[in-house]
Amino acid sequence: EERQYSSRVLSKLREQAFDSDILGQFSHSAKVELRDDTVQICAVNQPKNTGKLILSSAFGKLNFWVKQEKLDMFVDCCVCFGSFNYDEGIVCPEGHFYCGGDDGCLGNMVKPNFSTFSTKRTTQSCAQSANR
Repeated sequence: EERQYSSRVLSKLREQAFDSDILGQFSHSAKVELRDDTVQICAVNQPKNTGKLILSSAFGKLNFWVKQEKLDMFVDCCVCFGSFNYDEGIVCPEGHFYCGGDDGCLGNMVKPNFSTFSTKRTTQSCAQSANR
């Protein structure tokens, strides 16, 4: 069986050894293959349709992992209004999301003040609060 997942999910799966986690006790009867935009799980259909049970269990674990890691949770950056996965930025104490990375809004806000941060004990206030 083959199911479609986002490139972000597939990238995270490629970063780690996931086969044994997803298949668990059924690893001897099934295999997982990552394709361009899908996850394919092949299982031996032994008596009593255990192949279908293996597929159901494996995709259930995979879907649980996606939700647990918040890889299906998208939020909008309050500066650029781009849609990002929850783990691609930070949320200030007031609940505003800022996209991260060197070229993200968070990096662009911090870079001009970096020398101040490295020489003095200081904090960065929320840009949205400052705009009120």
